[in-house]
Amino acid sequence: MKNNLIILIIILSSPLVLSAQKKQVLNYNKVSGYIFKNYHPDSSALAKYCGIGCVFVKFKVSAQGKIINLSFSGDTDSTKFITDELVSAVNSITQDRELIAFLKISKRE
Repeated sequence: MKNNLIILIIILSSPLVLSAQKKQVLNYNKVSGYIFKNYHPDSSALAKYCGIGCVFVKFKVSAQGKIINLSFSGDTDSTKFITDELVSAVNSITQDRELIAFLKISKRE
């Protein structure tokens, strides 16, 4: 009987877990959407810069809802105009209060 009860609890809670995981994925996709939408580097500077690269962005959200510990991978000195715009794009996330509340709770980087 205990095994059946445990299985029933797991089955009943599975949709809640899947729903929470789906919401988490949607919220993380929202982060990348904000960055993509608000990333506008200087096109003339970008035209002079010839290169292909990949920059990883890492940050935390403080208890006050501020973006903190923002860092980028790679050689940021040669691409300062790119990372300056990325800082602005990442900070645009703070406009979405629901997303910031989720990120504060999740404590992920």
